[in-house]
Amino acid sequence: MGKQTALYGHLPGGDFGLISKAGPQVTITEITDMNLFQLSAFARQMDDCAAFMKKQCGITGLPALSSSIRGTAAVVMRAEPTKFWIASRQPVRASLLANGAMYYPIDMTGSKTVIRVSGPAACAVLNRMCALDLTARDGAFWATGMHHVPVHVYCRHNAVFDVMIPRSFGLSIAHSLCQTSQQFGLRVTTPTRWTLPRL
Repeated sequence: MGKQTALYGHLPGGDFGLISKAGPQVTITEITDMNLFQLSAFARQMDDCAAFMKKQCGITGLPALSSSIRGTAAVVMRAEPTKFWIASRQPVRASLLANGAMYYPIDMTGSKTVIRVSGPAACAVLNRMCALDLTARDGAFWATGMHHVPVHVYCRHNAVFDVMIPRSFGLSIAHSLCQTSQQFGLRVTTPTRWTLPRL
């Protein structure tokens, strides 16, 4: 039996709420198969850490705070000034443990539920649950909170956001997102495997 997500069987697909002639204005999708790792570096290690991630992830430099960089093999997001999250389709744990022990690698793959919120009203839905300026460019990465739960939001595109939720709160936050979205017209789709965003 394959691994199950925290939302398995809890988000039935279909259209819900106030569906206008234009169709659902919000689409919610559970994202699966995203491998997530954290690296940490002290200020004195930043140059070496940048070189390490260039080799491991194919990025040209470290992302600025609240942003990300798409590499050839992964997306590197700056969660805190000294902490970087690496999202990838392929497990990279072995190489990280072998060559990056000085950056304290942590496998966070099973700790997050990832919900994609997209569509013309995606920003309106998210702003009803957290206080963020969602007009930022593609690749923005924010730490915020929803109902007192710390979450991270990654902007894949202008109206496509991946919300990373602690697994134990995944179902609760997913239901809140769905309920909030129904006033705009909601479509829930089948789970989708994570992929690198388009350049």
